[in-house]
Order: sequence, then C-alpha cells, then structure tokens
Amino acid sequence: MTRFHLKPKQIPPISPILPPLSLTPRILKNTLLDPNSGFLMPPLGKYYAVDAAYTNIPGFMAPFRGA
Repeated sequence: MTRFHLKPKQIPPISPILPPLSLTPRILKNTLLDPNSGFLMPPLGKYYAVDAAYTNIPGFMAPFRGA
C-alpha cells in the first residue's frame, strides 16, 4: 500500500490595494454620476452608512461631526 503525503498549497498573502482615503469620496461621486456603473441606490428613505470623509448626500449618511 502506497501512502501519498499531500503538501499544503503555497498561498500568497492577500494584500488588497486600496486607494488613499482622500480618493474614495471622489470614486463614489464618479460612480454615482456614471449611468452605466450599475450602482444600486438605496430605496427612498433608506441610507448607506458612509465614513466621515464623505458628505451627506441623498441615500448616504455620514456620521455627525461634533458641534
């Protein structure tokens, strides 16, 4: 009887390439302005919660920035 020893596959570490935080609001704006992007807006009265770097626009709610 022959035994086969399976070696674990070498999986390269995953390092997502994220744009700098200053670019992400601009990327969202460009996506929203592009009618061919296929981005789904939330239903009326619903919101996507976004980071403080974004501004409040219809359908997107950023956290309150203290008084």
